[in-house]
Amino acid sequence: MADYSLTDDELETLARFGSLDQPSKVDPQHFAKLISMALIEQKEGGPELTHAGRKHLARKEK
Repeated sequence: MADYSLTDDELETLARFGSLDQPSKVDPQHFAKLISMALIEQKEGGPELTHAGRKHLARKEK
């Protein structure tokens, strides 16, 4: 069974991808989980939040 919830640390990592400065160091396990959940995607200029990632952050801020 897959775990689709994020820990506080993983959520913090996700939020770092929403800032203007791309994070230089990210826990590889957090990165892999965020990619596998399609919350971030790898692009030519670096990883970016997906629409789903932005929605996930917005839900957590409420």
